[in-house]
Amino acid sequence: MTDNRVRAEDLEAYVRAIMIAQGADDAQAESVSKILVWSDLVGRANYGVLRLNIHLQQLEQGAISCPWSPTL
Repeated sequence: MTDNRVRAEDLEAYVRAIMIAQGADDAQAESVSKILVWSDLVGRANYGVLRLNIHLQQLEQGAISCPWSPTL
């Protein structure tokens, strides 16, 4: 049997790269990737990487403001 596990750090980097490619700034992509992977690690898959596609759609539609500004 083959072990097909992905290290959390590798998954975070992958999610972060996808977010940046879609227009998120570095800080936002970092936060989102950490939260999505953490959610999977603690057993909350419904809030995990499964939601990446939803975040990408929101980013594309302008529903997520990038780059993030603390003054907004």
